[in-house]
Amino acid sequence: IRMKYEIVGECLIPMQFKLDFCYQSGDKLCAHIHVYKTIPGELDIGAKLDYHPIKNLFLNLDCTSTHVGVGIHVPCRKFLFSVQTAWFYRISISPGCDIHFIL
Repeated sequence: IRMKYEIVGECLIPMQFKLDFCYQSGDKLCAHIHVYKTIPGELDIGAKLDYHPIKNLFLNLDCTSTHVGVGIHVPCRKFLFSVQTAWFYRISISPGCDIHFIL
């Protein structure tokens, strides 16, 4: 619909279309395939693996047409601690840490 910020702005408000598929094999492994398209913007196609080797540890690997990333997630009581990093092909490395409180 090509809506713009403000009434007479120059920048278009982006639209994003997502298509996700997920396959879970048992309790320990889950695979995702996705296709994201942003207008205006790029097409991003990729796959992700989530692995749950022990009770309090989650690992993930993400490989797409824009980046490659890994993450470690540890739940503890009502908190989820995460450490992630990704290498975006155009930008470089992007590390991150999260703490989530689960209600």
